[in-house]
Amino acid sequence: MKQRLVKEILDTRVTVKGSSTGYTSKGYLQKNLTLRTILFTLGERYSSNINALREFEYHSPEQKTAKSALPFFYIGGTFPYRAIKDASLIKPSNLMCLDIDLADNTDVDIMSMRKELFELPYVVGCYLSVSGRGIYIIVSIEDSSDPVPYYKYLARLFKQKYNITVDAGAINIARARVLSYEDDILSWTKPEDSYVDVWSLKYFETAAPEKHSICIPKKVSLRGGSSQDLLMNDDFCYEAARYAINKLGMCTNLSNNMRDWLGHLATLSLLGERGHELALDLSRKSSGYVNDAEVTKTFKKCASKTTSETRQFFTRYFKFCKDRLGSQWVNVVKNAEQQLKFEE
Repeated sequence: MKQRLVKEILDTRVTVKGSSTGYTSKGYLQKNLTLRTILFTLGERYSSNINALREFEYHSPEQKTAKSALPFFYIGGTFPYRAIKDASLIKPSNLMCLDIDLADNTDVDIMSMRKELFELPYVVGCYLSVSGRGIYIIVSIEDSSDPVPYYKYLARLFKQKYNITVDAGAINIARARVLSYEDDILSWTKPEDSYVDVWSLKYFETAAPEKHSICIPKKVSLRGGSSQDLLMNDDFCYEAARYAINKLGMCTNLSNNMRDWLGHLATLSLLGERGHELALDLSRKSSGYVNDAEVTKTFKKCASKTTSETRQFFTRYFKFCKDRLGSQWVNVVKNAEQQLKFEE
């Protein structure tokens, strides 16, 4: 896993623009400043404006007008003067902002989860939004010039693990972030001498194409053919499930989708003790998790089901692997299966 020093991240330059009512008297002024300067120095300079904005009704016209008077920055990197658009990036910052807005998460206590999100290993800082009603998270990613796959993966992960909806604006590298501030902003930034993980999409090594590689079916089916053979191969099913859960982030929310969770447990019960370990891992990632004993009890109950009742559920793992690993997914899993046998 790649890592970046927080000090180096804070010293990264990104583009910032200011409003005609505050930052400069001659329209919008564009500069490339360090993230440190934007978050701390510039934020403190405008702290009174930001506090005044927070007194307005949430998402009111007055609050919108007050926002337009504040500087805003582009976390994706540095851009040419007056030419900020997707194709004009000069230098990527390899950083991404994830916006978690109250308006999108009315059934979630965002602030109570803030500390847990801040402690995630790939999070640089977790800050109050300019309105004071939401938060935004700065994440270290491998390549901010192409933020789409990172956003899609992280948005899905946050929804599955925390039931949090992440604003879709992060998908745009040229998305503007309104300046914000809070008195204890330093306490919500990782220490400068610490490291954060770089969020990478390369969670697996794709096996080199074989001379007689297995062709992936357009639709995984239980009706005969190689798919049927694979579905009856416990080692292969175990690796497909392990990739889907641990490598590709497939998990479920126990409190909101009990039927789906039972389907996972019923499927994994076919794999004996290894399936039990995967079931525990899956359950621990879900907000509805109670304890291991409860999972084990349900797992054993599911194990009483017949093979014909549970094999069909493996198609969800196969489809998930196909969608995430592409055309080489069968080779990837088969390679992992061979490695597992070698290690044993």
